[in-house]
Amino acid sequence: MSIELQIEATRGGARLGNLITPHAVVETPVFMPVGTLASVKGVPQDLLEELGVQILLGNTYHLYLRPGVETVRRMGGLHGFMAWDRAILTDSGGFQVFSLNELRKVTEEGVTFRGAAERSGRGHHHGIRRMHRVSGGPGTHADVDEDDVALGGTVEAVL
Repeated sequence: MSIELQIEATRGGARLGNLITPHAVVETPVFMPVGTLASVKGVPQDLLEELGVQILLGNTYHLYLRPGVETVRRMGGLHGFMAWDRAILTDSGGFQVFSLNELRKVTEEGVTFRGAAERSGRGHHHGIRRMHRVSGGPGTHADVDEDDVALGGTVEAVL
């Protein structure tokens, strides 16, 4: 699956363009609602469509935990699972590396999470390859595979 970015105009550091995906052409810059668990909380899908939403963001970490990669695949990928025929972007779960710092251990190979959020109670490991299979695997158009989160311990340390 390929995507293409066409730059239509630039001014200073800003640019206007189109992100061309197999499901849609997304005009950029774009407002991208977040559908953490494959839906935007409190906003019915027909309203998202009526408002002209071109692309949604799904959260890889949360989709991995619930409903799980295999469930999403069995339902035809994220498009089938969400019944969304427009573009989808998934993240790498990198923000959770920062926000769940009390529940994670980072190594060169990736990150291991433990705690109430995960299904097994034993913890789970996320390496770059695994997160790519989770984020890119279920049929998304663009996935942010390698978020690099500064691990300063606090928001102030990162800013």
